[in-house]
Amino acid sequence: MSALDSGYSLRQAEKLVGLSRRFIETLVQEDILHPAPAAARTAANDWRFSLRDMVVLRTAKALRDARIPHRKVVQALRTVQASLADDAHLASVRLRASGRAIEASDAGTRRDALSGQLLLPLDEGADPRSAVANSVQGPASASASPLASESAAASAPTPTTPAPTPSRSPTSTSTSTTAPTSTSTPTSTSTLAASASAPQRPLPRSDRSAEEAHTVAWRHFQQALQLEATDAASAEAAYRDAIAHNPCLDVAYVNLGAMLCETHRCREAVALYERALDHCGDTPLIHFNRATALEDTGDLLAAVGAYERALVLDPGLADAHFNLGVLMERLGRTQASLRHLNAYRRLHPAEDS
Repeated sequence: MSALDSGYSLRQAEKLVGLSRRFIETLVQEDILHPAPAAARTAANDWRFSLRDMVVLRTAKALRDARIPHRKVVQALRTVQASLADDAHLASVRLRASGRAIEASDAGTRRDALSGQLLLPLDEGADPRSAVANSVQGPASASASPLASESAAASAPTPTTPAPTPSRSPTSTSTSTTAPTSTSTPTSTSTLAASASAPQRPLPRSDRSAEEAHTVAWRHFQQALQLEATDAASAEAAYRDAIAHNPCLDVAYVNLGAMLCETHRCREAVALYERALDHCGDTPLIHFNRATALEDTGDLLAAVGAYERALVLDPGLADAHFNLGVLMERLGRTQASLRHLNAYRRLHPAEDS
């Protein structure tokens, strides 16, 4: 019998989600999770966690990855759960870290997860300088950072003057995932330098101009990465400069879109990703992040289409399967939900206990 039928063991939950056994046990002790006892129970903590329990655990992991303290995560989950109707499950509420606060959203409303105070829609257009929120795209951290980091490394031109390249560490949700390869790789200046000893004809002026534009774009992109943690407004401007110099630099669109969503400007992010598709072509990286932005705007059916397109282009995109599985469950499409969650588990096998 599969885990989808019998539930996930405590060991499987640890492996799949990445939370410590002690933290998971705390969530059970606090009545936040209610796992069923195993059929042949051999220990007090021999539980079986449901798919919904796994969604809650992934959300908790994303909040911890966003540096929300342990006690604050537990308190937020407990408070939100207490506010739900008897027939509602905590997995139906979307939680994200916003600076040091935790935001909960469901049924078209946004509130502080700890106090329950409603958040004004005016926050949607907040100045990005006010805070760079750590976005938790539901349980899977559809934050663009983990998807963009490997693609950025694949498409980076090597500058002629050596300089340290800042690393973009994944936040989240985040589950590690293999990033789709960028369809648009800037021409590498190191390639030109390596063949300089051979007789060459000078590049036409148009080719030299494109080469220079790509190099400048990459420098703006690296500058934006360095600025994100300290000056969100300047980082946003640097990403826009990178795109202006190279409209096919897909990782710049992804990171900028993530910043827009983190400051509640998801409609701007959707428009940005659509522009990226026009310039960069049919790229799974862009479709995936467009889907997470569409979810945040409440356009769930369009989000389904974007996730499905990402999976057509890259069937091994595990987080797209997970996000789509959770989304299908919210839409009441149980069979489709199970199919995608099963696909996610095949891509992330766990050892049984």
